[in-house]
Amino acid sequence: MARRLRIDHGGIAYHVLNRRIGRLPPFEKHEDCVAIEKVLDEAYAKTPMRVISYCLMPNHWHLVLWPTRDGQTSRYMQWLTITHMRRRHTHRDG
Repeated sequence: MARRLRIDHGGIAYHVLNRRIGRLPPFEKHEDCVAIEKVLDEAYAKTPMRVISYCLMPNHWHLVLWPTRDGQTSRYMQWLTITHMRRRHTHRDG
């Protein structure tokens, strides 16, 4: 069953976080941290988003985002997380 649709409104700041499947660490080496920062830059070029702050932690990461339009946060996060994981060549069911 699909998850419920998340509604995100423009003009409101959101705190979002991401964990990997099975609580595996999203950043296994320093290069993974560098890679997510590059993907953050690319995500901005694709879907302009005001990234107020971010924090990369050993087992997850946080972003504070401030979208200008409704639905922008969901599109941004979907592209960001899928792109980051594909570039890591992580193949795992979930």
